[in-house]
Amino acid sequence: PVTTLLLVLSLMLFAACSTDKFDSMSDTEAIALIESQEESLFDAMGQHSDSVSRSVLGLYDKFAAKFPAHELTPEYLSRAGNISRSLKDYDMAISKYQTIVDKYPDFEKVTEAHFLIAFIYDNDLKQKEKAKAVYQKIADTRGDHVFAKQAKERLETIHLSDKELIERFKRQNAEKAASAAEVE
Repeated sequence: PVTTLLLVLSLMLFAACSTDKFDSMSDTEAIALIESQEESLFDAMGQHSDSVSRSVLGLYDKFAAKFPAHELTPEYLSRAGNISRSLKDYDMAISKYQTIVDKYPDFEKVTEAHFLIAFIYDNDLKQKEKAKAVYQKIADTRGDHVFAKQAKERLETIHLSDKELIERFKRQNAEKAASAAEVE
């Protein structure tokens, strides 16, 4: 506990000093700073510190603002979305993922980012209508991508309650088991 507190305080001090210098850093220096902060994100127990997470989020934001065309910018935005979601800052997570969708359409994880927007609306915020609209857009525009297939599947079940979903999955599993038994 005391060592964790000291680590967090020293990282916050380091980050505060480092982020003041961020504006004069090259992209290579900024990446090195981000990587050093990322290494500190999880403690020995695998738990992330909210304060360190917020410090890393600040670095991702500064990097994206200073180096919008850098190849790592959409990756850092994706990581920022993931961290924001883990901190239950769903609006921030959606904002990061939406920036990827809007500004980095060629990023390899753009469909994943788009899907995560729908997933947050669906599972975290319980805003089914917004989720349906995003899932539909993914289904309509992302072809055979795995997340487009998942979006289509979710559109078929989004109206079901948790209990109804469980019953549906039980039926599907029973049908698969019966089919497998017939083949043998």
